[in-house]
Amino acid sequence: MTVKGQLQPLADPNDVARENYTIFTAVTLAYTGFSTSFPFIAVFLLQVKGVPVTQVGIIYLASGVLGIAGQIVGGRLSDVLGTKTLTVIGLSVSTVFYALLALFVVEDSPVFLYMISYPVLSLFNNLSQLALSSHVSDRQKGQMASGMSLLYVGVNLGFTIGPVSGGFLIAYYGYSSIFVFGAVVTLVSAVVALMKIKINPKYALRFKDDKRPGKFSLGLERGLFPFFVLIFISWLAIGYQAIPLSVFESQFLSLSSVKIGIVLTTNGLLITVLQVPISRAMGIERRMRLFPIALGSVLMAAGFVAIGRADGLIPLLIAITLTTLGEIMVAVPTQVVATLFSREHNRGRYQGFYFAFSRAGISLSSYIGPLLFGLLISRAFLGWYVIAAVSLISALGYYALSPVIEKEYNTINSGADIQGPSRK
Repeated sequence: MTVKGQLQPLADPNDVARENYTIFTAVTLAYTGFSTSFPFIAVFLLQVKGVPVTQVGIIYLASGVLGIAGQIVGGRLSDVLGTKTLTVIGLSVSTVFYALLALFVVEDSPVFLYMISYPVLSLFNNLSQLALSSHVSDRQKGQMASGMSLLYVGVNLGFTIGPVSGGFLIAYYGYSSIFVFGAVVTLVSAVVALMKIKINPKYALRFKDDKRPGKFSLGLERGLFPFFVLIFISWLAIGYQAIPLSVFESQFLSLSSVKIGIVLTTNGLLITVLQVPISRAMGIERRMRLFPIALGSVLMAAGFVAIGRADGLIPLLIAITLTTLGEIMVAVPTQVVATLFSREHNRGRYQGFYFAFSRAGISLSSYIGPLLFGLLISRAFLGWYVIAAVSLISALGYYALSPVIEKEYNTINSGADIQGPSRK
């Protein structure tokens, strides 16, 4: 089973289960380390280094732009180098940059070093998630959706644990401690991936690029382009649950940091508990259809309207429950759909495009949301109605595109097995 560069995927359900929890552990550790510093790098630059607000935004913008390009390139690297190799590289380089950032804080280094280092750290940390997603996407249909769901749970669990840990560490040990903590847990994650992930699929060099009719030069099915546009729109909406929601709660509802944390934690806990069973119930991998995803977009829209009408913690918790249920029905299922169109030699490429479009949406939401609230000022709640309308547009798009996607998938699948790795 532990053959270096082995191409065959795990077949034994017990081996799959063990590897699922290995990947879950690795990604939870990685994103715990990342989210420990993510909310506080801006606070550090503002309060300690005296950087203007406009310049602080540049570090997140740079992270977003670099991340989008990096996802596409990283997808190809995953196919060529192997998923395990890229995971270990991503986590190892992230560890180095965490250590550098801790050193910069101790040495009171110039601001430009943070502006360069943090986007690079973010890029390589995200590459590890892409590689692990590509690894899971190489599973058989019945195993793939569960693996992706568990991976998504790990990311959200990390983002639930990390900010709490970061606040505690800063209060008692200072800002350098969050980067030291990030380096330690990410190094542990890299060791877990290196020692416990048994196979390293890398099919790309065995195949030439697909020349099937209906393919873009980038190697994507022509019918998938509007689907990826819908993914971008969906993640623009999903992203409103992060920075835009926090800004709205703080500036317009005057909630305390504790209550804001409760709302964000509710999102993470619901995903942790419900993502796997709901993804299994939707059964996208058993039947290619987008109608359940459209329903998830409608739920998100209802939740956004409820947020706009909320005037306290309890209404917000009800609203975030609706938006989170919608997120659960959209995020992983859309990733599964994209994966089902890939072949064994381009899993990483398809994962790269999925993450590029989703990261672009969530990055844009971080800027559009607060900007829209600021423009509306006394009627900031209308900003939630706008994003609700956007989510409804994506729902209509999924509904209209479902027959097209199903037909194209069945046409391609009738000529070749694109759902699982070759057994020859």
